[in-house]
Amino acid sequence: MKKHLLRLLLCAGLLAGLFTVTALAAEWTYDPDAKTLTNSGTVVLKNVIADGTNLTIGNNQDFTGATLDLTGPITDSSGTERYTITDIAGWDELAKGAFYKCSSLTSVRLPDSLTSVGYDAFRDCSGLTSIDLPDSLETIGYFAFSDCSGLTSIDLPDSLETIGQFAFSGCSGLTSLTLPDSVASIEEDAFGDCSGLTAFHVAEGNQNFSAQDGVLFNKDQTKLIQYPMGKGEVSYQVPTDVTEIGAKAFQNCGNLTMVTLPDGVTSIGEYAFYGCSSLTSIHLSDGVTSIGYGAFYGCSSLTGITLPDGVTSIGEYAFYGCSSLTSIHLSDGVTSIGDGAFYGCSSLTGITLPDGVTSIGDGAFYGCSSLTGITLPDGVTSIGNSVFSGCSSLTGITLPDGVTSIGYGAFYGCIGLTGIILPDGVTSIGDSVFSGCSGLTSIDLPDGLETIGDSAFDGCIGLTGITLPDG
Repeated sequence: MKKHLLRLLLCAGLLAGLFTVTALAAEWTYDPDAKTLTNSGTVVLKNVIADGTNLTIGNNQDFTGATLDLTGPITDSSGTERYTITDIAGWDELAKGAFYKCSSLTSVRLPDSLTSVGYDAFRDCSGLTSIDLPDSLETIGYFAFSDCSGLTSIDLPDSLETIGQFAFSGCSGLTSLTLPDSVASIEEDAFGDCSGLTAFHVAEGNQNFSAQDGVLFNKDQTKLIQYPMGKGEVSYQVPTDVTEIGAKAFQNCGNLTMVTLPDGVTSIGEYAFYGCSSLTSIHLSDGVTSIGYGAFYGCSSLTGITLPDGVTSIGEYAFYGCSSLTSIHLSDGVTSIGDGAFYGCSSLTGITLPDGVTSIGDGAFYGCSSLTGITLPDGVTSIGNSVFSGCSSLTGITLPDGVTSIGYGAFYGCIGLTGIILPDGVTSIGDSVFSGCSGLTSIDLPDGLETIGDSAFDGCIGLTGITLPDG
């Protein structure tokens, strides 16, 4: 009886040991004809492409398991040929990333042979809480771990060189991140919308990046790359050595109410303060010369701003949706206003355009419903499409003599406009240009007018008459 019990215990121990080994590092069999990886006779991964003995985990895995351990040995069915996994495929025009939206996946171990994780490879794996990245990994591709909201931490290996665009965007569970010495390139929005991220840390030996007070900079701290979205402070003083605010540097930092820039800052990148919905005040230094595309897009609490004298252009959609903006002072050096620059600034009551302005982009003042009047400088020669569309409080506007064309929908829905004088040089007015101007009672069309667009005066119910030029 004792011998029989001993045999049972020994067998149980051996079986337990066997199962432990299997759980830690499963053995895989690769079938080059079927392009599959099997474990214990069960096909686990498909579309596995071989280049010699190097394997790429292909697209569209549709994996439904909870854990995946790829660290074990891989052989062919005879056990003679050995393979290594070097790449996990990303999205292409015909297929999604390898493990895209595999929401049941919670844990992944990747092999030491892996050098690249491709575009969308683990995108939207919302259940993923743990992933071991190997020391061989060099590149993390576009959107590779985007929207993996369950990830709370990740160890980036010392071999890593490139972090692609949107690689970890939307990883709302990440709270802190350390960049190793090896990282040389971080592409735009790599950590965008990581709402829980409170701090960046950078290894001291890194030659390209640095961190101060949890904020990410280039090595010499002349460029602010990213302020952590979850940092929590309501005000921030940008360090004195900074000369450039990078693209999307403060994107969606909803806690910030005030930011002060040092005198050395000359450039504000695209979407730099995008979605900073609590920002009420920002001090721009005298050195600023350019304001990028969408720089203050959606800063709905910003009430006023003064642009330094050095600013010569206002980028497209620079102040789009700044619905609380009541005033803005443009410097005398401004010569162009980009498309949609003040689109939806519904509280803006007035604005003085400098004499040097020669170009006003399409939709520049679209939806500025509180704007009552505006004078255009003499250098303006054309009124773009939808420039003043929806400016329902606009009662008067002075067009310079040099204007020759007025784009489609330029004054669409300007219900407060009662009259307008078109300069003699105007030769064409676009489709729907005065459509919906229900308060318009009179308009003088110049003798040189050659073209009137479709529905140009549609809905002008107050217009009692109009005299067409002889041409």
